[in-house]
Amino acid sequence: MKKWQWMVVLGVLMAGVLITIVFSKSKIHPEARQESESNFGAAEQIEKLFSIEYGTEDGQIGKPQRKLEGTDLAPMSFFVKENVFYILDNAAKKVVVTDGTETILDLKLHDAWLKDIFVDDAGTIYVLDERQGVLTYDNEGVLVNKLPLQHDNFIPTSLTVNSKGDIFVHQGGSRTLSVVDNQIEPYVKSFGDLTVAPRRVDEKNGKLIVTEKGTETVIPIPFEETYGALTIHDLKANQIIYEKLEVKDESPISTVSRIYVTDTKGKEIGSVQVPYEQSIYFAEHPIRVDKQRIYFMSPQEDIVSFYELKPDIRK
Repeated sequence: MKKWQWMVVLGVLMAGVLITIVFSKSKIHPEARQESESNFGAAEQIEKLFSIEYGTEDGQIGKPQRKLEGTDLAPMSFFVKENVFYILDNAAKKVVVTDGTETILDLKLHDAWLKDIFVDDAGTIYVLDERQGVLTYDNEGVLVNKLPLQHDNFIPTSLTVNSKGDIFVHQGGSRTLSVVDNQIEPYVKSFGDLTVAPRRVDEKNGKLIVTEKGTETVIPIPFEETYGALTIHDLKANQIIYEKLEVKDESPISTVSRIYVTDTKGKEIGSVQVPYEQSIYFAEHPIRVDKQRIYFMSPQEDIVSFYELKPDIRK
């Protein structure tokens, strides 16, 4: 049967794709280890971990609703910490916490338009709400703090928290608002004394500006099609994990996205394609990295599924 996928890339409503998916019927469906049968390289793999049904019970995800102006009421984001998944459900206005087998917490939210989620080492849950700002909850789901955002012309899309507990809210990959001092700076991703800034150069090129111990390196990122986006997903010592989204000049418009693992000089370690074609609804933050493991959230017709993406690591 026909199902249309709409993806938003830089404010453009992406066109649909035809897919057929067969699902089982329990709330949480752990999956056997498997490799993707799509167009992946010989060494790269996609492993389906588990799925959650849409529904109204605790532990289920609210049935997504199509919003033709560009943003679906659907699972917007998720976070992974110590093999526990924190799912930000904008349809049912809640956070579902699960280990993939059973529900750990079903945290109800109210009067919210949910954008992103972050979990620190202490288990504190940070929720970015476009209307209310940053909400913090302890690991039992008790509200600890509510931090409104002060800038009227700032569009919040994601958030991060550093090791000191400082909260940063981002507007795409362009600007960052520091919640503690209410200052806006150009967007960068940081880890210790390593920072990386993704930038567009022109329609066929991007770049990563890498600063390490005061030394700046510019890594050119060429695009075979048209520049769609460069997203930094994770930084560790001498390692960058980023996503390159290419827009094909076709009718209807289509996209191809690939995640790369490189060192800080730009030498490629491995890569893996992101199977966005499996998603029916738009998730604003469908990729997470935890301990160098890459996870993908895919809101589908009857369930939301979670995968691990495994790059073809070069020896």
